Amino acid sequence: MSAQNAIRSNKTAIHEILSGDHRLILNKVYENKLITQREYNNLKSINSANAETHVNDLVDKIMNKGEDKCKDFLNLLQTDGAIKETFPLLASLQLSCTPLLSEPVHQHGNTHLTQYTNTPVLKMKKTYSSEVGVNLKLYLAQ
Repeated sequence: MSAQNAIRSNKTAIHEILSGDHRLILNKVYENKLITQREYNNLKSINSANAETHVNDLVDKIMNKGEDKCKDFLNLLQTDGAIKETFPLLASLQLSCTPLLSEPVHQHGNTHLTQYTNTPVLKMKKTYSSEVGVNLKLYLAQ
């Protein structure tokens, strides 16, 4: 799952949770350079009594910045001490870009590579090279 999809699929919960202290998340996002000074000033000065509007605008802005900023945002939500302490409910959300793998069901010879079921995150493709023999390429499943 891409970072943008992880945010999108948890968007309502993220808004509700982060609205508890929208100033903290705005400051943390700015400190970590996920938004510019101008974006920070614009978001800070929104004339709305609704904290969820602030968070909604912030999350939308990050999502519009692309996959890398979304990954950075998810990483911030999962690793920053102040955020984890202030928003403990974030831990209950699936915010990872790559889902956890389930139990192994098949092992390929002595390559020590394992395929997993229930979470088709990576697929393997064998290619052959005249120099080395077998090369394995991993790619994201769509």
